[in-house]
Amino acid sequence: MKSVKKILLAAAVAFCGAIVFGQGWSHSAGLSLTPAYYSVNVRGDDCKDAFVPQISARYIGQASNGFCLAGTLGAGLVVSEDFKLDGEDDVSAGPSLALCAGVGYAFHFGERLTLAALGSISFDWMQVKKRKDIYAAVSGGSVSSSWTQEENLFLFGIGAELLGTFKISDRVSLLGSLAVRFFDAGTLARSGDKQGKSYETSFEARGNVCVAPSIGAAWTF
Repeated sequence: MKSVKKILLAAAVAFCGAIVFGQGWSHSAGLSLTPAYYSVNVRGDDCKDAFVPQISARYIGQASNGFCLAGTLGAGLVVSEDFKLDGEDDVSAGPSLALCAGVGYAFHFGERLTLAALGSISFDWMQVKKRKDIYAAVSGGSVSSSWTQEENLFLFGIGAELLGTFKISDRVSLLGSLAVRFFDAGTLARSGDKQGKSYETSFEARGNVCVAPSIGAAWTF
């Protein structure tokens, strides 16, 4: 049985290799603006909703038979009211990164318009740091201390993307996409110091969705 599995695996790898490497390829690289919306279920804590505008670097490879690959690396800013300390309702902000890789098939409509449907896997990271000054009344005045906290949200997901490109010249294309990612696993790591007492904990983050439209331009080489 093991030998049969090895033979089938080798045949599958050889078949995929023939599809990928036995074709002519075109390659495109570009930049896009991605105003993403995240909603993440954190078990044992509140749901985290966030608006995350990002600038994304993109790669798109297309084989002559329609097979395509896509990769995205985005960096941006987390904007949310759900990362907060007790008693605060202000908006929090912090850095974010998003890495996504997908495979799929491209459909050509004439010489200029291409639409591709892709399945993808992704990794996301967001960080928010908060500080709150705490004042306590004492005889003759008041004393102050602080509460600082850092939260790091790590997410692994699977999803789908519809990607379109429109050639405005042989080398330059406009591109637009809509990606939806569902989070299969993740962690919210929280650490801080409250009035001299440090703490550290983590929560399981699983479920909910990211919706990420984007628009930009690409160079074909």
